Amino acid sequence: MIKEKIPTLYKGSGPGTHWHDNNARDGGFMPAANRPHTINAVVNHIVNYSHPSPYVSLTASFAVARQYALSGPGGTASEKNPGYVYEIDLSACKAELHIFNPIEEISKIGLAHEHNGDQGLILGVASSIHGAVLNTPVLLAGGQKVIPNASVILRALVNALRDAEVLIGAVPASCIVHRLSVS
Repeated sequence: MIKEKIPTLYKGSGPGTHWHDNNARDGGFMPAANRPHTINAVVNHIVNYSHPSPYVSLTASFAVARQYALSGPGGTASEKNPGYVYEIDLSACKAELHIFNPIEEISKIGLAHEHNGDQGLILGVASSIHGAVLNTPVLLAGGQKVIPNASVILRALVNALRDAEVLIGAVPASCIVHRLSVS
């Protein structure tokens, strides 16, 4: 990937999260694990946030980062306890970066998008607001009704698309250009 073509990326950190309590501008974003890059590691990171993970999640969307920054284990962001959105310019990095497009990685799995639900299934996977879709039986050929099957691979694919997600091994502090307060 040519660094000049890398978009500005963002990371949201809500109150009480690690990157809320530890300013990444001081030491950069470091993953919690040193394990090999595998498709299983990508899927687990996105769906289960299996800790420790070898990745740091970033997004191409300020709006997505802001949503993540508005709440955390420390509560809802407020003026007195704001969330933070970090702005990251990877083209400023001098170090070799290990950047992974999760859509590309997950798509290596044959038929990663396969499911047996109706057209509303993706909404249910992408947002708990539409979660009832995942428990509503759908009609199959032959007349049988079943609860739709959204595999862990499909959920990872949808969540990565929803979040405009980019995975990276580490982000040096020199690439973090701003930490914006949001509430």
